Amino acid sequence: MVINRRYITMFICTIGLILSSMTQAEMQDPTKPPLQQLIPVGVHNGYVLTAIMISKDKTVAVINGKVVHIGDEIDNAKVTAINSNTVELEAPNGNLTLTLMINPVVQEENSKAPLNQ
Repeated sequence: MVINRRYITMFICTIGLILSSMTQAEMQDPTKPPLQQLIPVGVHNGYVLTAIMISKDKTVAVINGKVVHIGDEIDNAKVTAINSNTVELEAPNGNLTLTLMINPVVQEENSKAPLNQ
């Protein structure tokens, strides 16, 4: 029985495709950020601090996905202070300090581009 070269080539290509798809499934996407970057930035007792913005006109923070100012209440806690990388809350079970775990970005008064400290 003579086997045609075309069938041998098709068989080898099929095996190659199957093996390459198995290898690709095991490989990780190099553009996907590491798992540690997917975890919320500052978490404490159910409060998630993700951003702080301080300018000469206003001071705000983002806690649990909501923009808050000093004096606002969020989930039964009152925002008592917003600093460059912390927010202080007065909660029913005591005072909390949420810490932003990234370097603050400061913008000079006359500059439009933010500068890292």
